[in-house]
Amino acid sequence: MTIKITEKKRQGRNPVWRVSIHLKLADGKSERKEFNRPRSLSRQAVTRWAKTKHADLLRERAVKEEVKDDTIEDITFAKYAERFLRTYAHRKGLKPSSMRAYEDSLRVRLLPAFGSMRVDAITDQHLDRIRDLDLAAGTRNRLMAQVSTILNAAFRERYRRSAFRVTNVKQDQREPEFWAIPEFEKLLKAAPSDEHTLILMLGGFAGLRLGEIAAVRRMDVNFQRGRRGALHVRQSIWHGHVSTPKGRRSRVVPLHARLQAVLERWCEGLEQRDLLLSQEDGSPLSQSMIKHRVRVCEAALLGVPTRLAKGGTHKLRHTFCSHLAIMGVSVLQIQRLAGHSCLKDTMRYMHLSPSDLDDAMDVFSRGGGRDRAPGADLGPEEGES
Repeated sequence: MTIKITEKKRQGRNPVWRVSIHLKLADGKSERKEFNRPRSLSRQAVTRWAKTKHADLLRERAVKEEVKDDTIEDITFAKYAERFLRTYAHRKGLKPSSMRAYEDSLRVRLLPAFGSMRVDAITDQHLDRIRDLDLAAGTRNRLMAQVSTILNAAFRERYRRSAFRVTNVKQDQREPEFWAIPEFEKLLKAAPSDEHTLILMLGGFAGLRLGEIAAVRRMDVNFQRGRRGALHVRQSIWHGHVSTPKGRRSRVVPLHARLQAVLERWCEGLEQRDLLLSQEDGSPLSQSMIKHRVRVCEAALLGVPTRLAKGGTHKLRHTFCSHLAIMGVSVLQIQRLAGHSCLKDTMRYMHLSPSDLDDAMDVFSRGGGRDRAPGADLGPEEGES
């Protein structure tokens, strides 16, 4: 067993979870690492932490390994990229959407730039070819991250002498685009059917991503859970491929009162395995179909032809997170509701929170009239300039 978790009682001290991680090394040997985690955490949370820690330890071990010159095989980036997609990426269980992203990036950008180069000869300086492209900073960083992943996989498979470290392009943090509360109300009123309304609400009142909206089934809606029911987000559909949601974890979202009312009517007559949104033959709506329905609502609201509307389904998810922040919901609660794996993703919305900076400035303002502690005045002495 790679990971073993047991409860350990300690005399005179609080009990803890003892996490034992066994590492199988490339030379056939093994190591065992042990860690303590607070007993206040659930076993499920400790298990998630242990899996992440196990992956981190393996990466650290790979970086420390020295590869001898005679073990390096000459292989071009193009040849190894083909091997990466066929074997390494498959073993790592990359989602179909991630595989497609690698394939597209390799075909359009990476193979023309590095395809003929030896994998072991590529350095961070060569990535200037990507840094100098006339693309958004985020796009360039994504391309470089893909190169880094491929080259580090090559290092672990003895095609490079050293691990690869990339220097990213600095990028400005853009504020997510969302529908203001009055605008979103108008968007809901512009919906021409209950199906259109449901799609808007699943995005704007539950924060579902495009693939998650397509994958929701009747069995995922539980009207008895919590105060007004909950939605279990457990699957995502991307171009016909069914997988777990982004981040590889499910989440439970309590139902908004208005979404609950719509779902109670919508779910009448549906079997447990039925999709909430489907075509006439029962198959899922495609991504383009869902986007078109959102585009129809936007066009009706803006008074423009449907072809001129954006159909921004992810804007609905930004709307969900932004409205929660505006209403004063904590950052950790928004993270759990949205299913963000990284708190940094949630922090993008917190500038909308109505209280945090106001409260801080109130404290600062009140401090101006209080007696200061001795030595607290760090300004110049009288007569100094």
